[in-house]
Amino acid sequence: MLGTLPARYSGILPCADCEGIRHDLDLRPDGSFSLRIEYLGRPGNPAFVYDGRWVLDGADGTLTLSGDRERPLSFAIKDNATLRLLDGAGREILSNQNYDLVRIGQSGSTRLLPAPSAPVVLSPPGAVGGASGHLLRGLYAAGSDGPQFVECGGSRPIAVATHGESRDLAAAYQRSARQPGEPTLVEVQGQIAFGPLPGADRLGRVLVVDRFIGLRPGETCTPAEVRANAVTPGTEAAEAAASAPAAAPDAPLRNTYWKLTRIGSQTVTTPPGSTEPHLVLNPDIQRFSGNGGCNGIGGEFFLDGHYLTFSSGAGTLMACDDGMEQERAYREVLARTEGWSVAGDRLTLYDRDGNATLRYEAGYR
Repeated sequence: MLGTLPARYSGILPCADCEGIRHDLDLRPDGSFSLRIEYLGRPGNPAFVYDGRWVLDGADGTLTLSGDRERPLSFAIKDNATLRLLDGAGREILSNQNYDLVRIGQSGSTRLLPAPSAPVVLSPPGAVGGASGHLLRGLYAAGSDGPQFVECGGSRPIAVATHGESRDLAAAYQRSARQPGEPTLVEVQGQIAFGPLPGADRLGRVLVVDRFIGLRPGETCTPAEVRANAVTPGTEAAEAAASAPAAAPDAPLRNTYWKLTRIGSQTVTTPPGSTEPHLVLNPDIQRFSGNGGCNGIGGEFFLDGHYLTFSSGAGTLMACDDGMEQERAYREVLARTEGWSVAGDRLTLYDRDGNATLRYEAGYR
């Protein structure tokens, strides 16, 4: 599927605030990799090198890289000469821009990494590290396909490993008198890993439970989980929780181009010749970028479950004929953000009181 190894793949992928991100990936037959990422067009063209292990899931043709990064990278193997980057949920990125790495060199012979007997740990984006893994909050259900977990803010079910404290979690779920397959909110300390799927002859993402904290019967993944992990009845966040569509898959918070549509109760407009206001959260580092309609915006963000804050850095300071008042309001409201939710292709940001302040739609430039 990958052809002979070692091999190098290279390509320039889209960047929200630079000319492009060059990726040079070296795959070695011993299961290790080296990935060099260079941000083109930024001062000095800063570059970073990541090392780790690669795992091939032959069942769905996915190559996953894990190592000293905040989160793993997954690629669909289009053919033995092309890897296509997948989004944070493992789905193909629908865009007319380039997300392919093309093979440019090879030598030696193929030796695939054997399926591990224990999962290879992958750090989930936004998780908070601890002595016993990460604090994870989401919906747990046990049905005919085995136990599964969907992290709050996500949409992709993850199988639950059978070792660790998953037995305590399963026993508590059975005692809760829930119908089989009915989801229940749970809190655990654990890790998202890549390894053998329980009861299946293939690899995939699994939740390894290091410590079972508790079930939360009757609670849901509310959109405005800020600090207290709760919403205040009667607020816009509570109304959004009740009306949010459940059928459409949620766009990932990170690595999505979010077009700003509303600031509070005001509809956002884009004057002719102006850049539409938008926001992009970098999938690899805690940086965000975008535009206020006239000037570029960017800086650092902090993500912990549904708690989200922004710290703006230096930006352009152009004065435009139209839209400056709207841009100032956008910057001020963004700085007060303390929570987020995604429902389908809609992103909503909230202030510390659970009030919806900024609304976006997923889109492409």
